[in-house]
Amino acid sequence: AGPAGIAAAAGFAERGASVLLLEAEPNAAKRLAGEWLHPLAASHLRRLGLLADLPAAQHAEGRGFAFFSDDGGAPVLLPYADGERALAMEHAHLLGHLRERIAVTPGVTYRPHARLRTLTNGTVSYTLAGATHEVRAGLVVGADGRSSAVRASCFGPRHAPAAVSHMAGVLLTGVRLPHEGYGHVMLGGPGPLLMYRVSEACVRLCLDVPVGGGARSTEALWHGFGPVLPDTLRHAFRDGLEHGKVVWAANRLTPRSCYGEAGVALVGDAVGTTHPLSAAGMTLGILDAVTLVETGDVTRYATARARSSRVPEVLSQALYEVVTRDDESASGVRDAMVRMWRGSAYERERTMRILAGQEQRPAAFAAAFLKVAGGALQHATQSRDVALLRRL
Repeated sequence: AGPAGIAAAAGFAERGASVLLLEAEPNAAKRLAGEWLHPLAASHLRRLGLLADLPAAQHAEGRGFAFFSDDGGAPVLLPYADGERALAMEHAHLLGHLRERIAVTPGVTYRPHARLRTLTNGTVSYTLAGATHEVRAGLVVGADGRSSAVRASCFGPRHAPAAVSHMAGVLLTGVRLPHEGYGHVMLGGPGPLLMYRVSEACVRLCLDVPVGGGARSTEALWHGFGPVLPDTLRHAFRDGLEHGKVVWAANRLTPRSCYGEAGVALVGDAVGTTHPLSAAGMTLGILDAVTLVETGDVTRYATARARSSRVPEVLSQALYEVVTRDDESASGVRDAMVRMWRGSAYERERTMRILAGQEQRPAAFAAAFLKVAGGALQHATQSRDVALLRRL
């Protein structure tokens, strides 16, 4: 009963299915997790009736991203095409609302605190309030995260990759962003900083601390990221570190390589994970769910999503590497990317369409990347510049 699982439940129920939705850990919604829904994902949830009566004070709209490079230049604004809007909201509040809506959706039986025991040939065994239950399902959807029990039961355990970084989440209150309505990506700290409004009162800071990149104390966060923030936000940041609760999450990148087979489908992080810097995780999961409902067949679903999710997945990974590496070759690629954005409204829009899951053609990504590569090669001075481009 995360965003992807709820979208799948609502979509299948809308088509007449009888859906049993099991959630093992309802309180896990309080962790640091996805809070930014790109416009396409938000529109799907809205169409399914899952965003009806959303409290105005508890969410914010997003117009796109503002990218603050480390080259000393002005930030680049990357708005969504056609004036579309993202939805940003604290994860716990978003899931609380979605679960309230799905609990009263006709055709869906929602069971919190229900834990999967076994899954064999379409028979699901689960425990609830100390009792064991069994149900036979025509289709089982594993929407149970990167440590998916459904995936482990049907396709074997997945090796957990080492964390590439750790993310610290801090809430600021009573502040205004330099570009209200935009998610802010700022470079210059130990890792990139992602910042966006989640409600009328609060702004979320996500501070990326690379593995081996230093201590994770509040003092280390202050000294590492404080200088990156505008002066108007530093007092609130210090106050948030000293009096607020800093929440942490490990960032692990796993390829989106297994979508299921033979009556068992995987969606969302159970398929694979991307770095949260691009805010693509929840959107990819919801698009998984919508595609599964539309195809109604695991094989066709797997084929469709393997093709269409590859482009935003690759761009997300490439962007993270480009903004986190501090060697000369990465700087060349980063500078070329920023020059391209500054010089072309079309390229700014195309980048956002890819990240938001609206542009799924590999050719579109290839064309954009070749422009960056060409710009970087014009300024390349060492052979490792070319090596980085080949690897990306």
